[in-house]
Amino acid sequence: MEDEEILDTFMLVSKELNKFDISYIHLCEADWDDAPIVPLSFREELRESFSNTIIVTGRYTKETANEIIKKDLVDLVGFGRYYIPNPDLVQRFKNNWPLAEIKDSHTLFGGRNEVGFSDYPSYIE
Repeated sequence: MEDEEILDTFMLVSKELNKFDISYIHLCEADWDDAPIVPLSFREELRESFSNTIIVTGRYTKETANEIIKKDLVDLVGFGRYYIPNPDLVQRFKNNWPLAEIKDSHTLFGGRNEVGFSDYPSYIE
């Protein structure tokens, strides 16, 4: 979301939610091409202020997901869109196989036929 106050608002909310000892928070980060970058300072402050699980999704790759987890800034990274053209995403990550690209973004969320969402094949060596 394009909002100058979103990070401050989210930080305030996360501190309040931490008082209730909720299990996790999940940040859906912007994933369009010129999306704003989430600052490292925000990630560090969030980790300090929220004591339970932090999950993020957005434009993460296997490498950037592993990096942010290794830095202990988050606990889990979700991969929603990558699963559509890669029904075998876990195996592709595990074996360093190339990822398929989404053929047509207009077919991501259903449609009138099987084109897009359900016609991507698994990787074949």
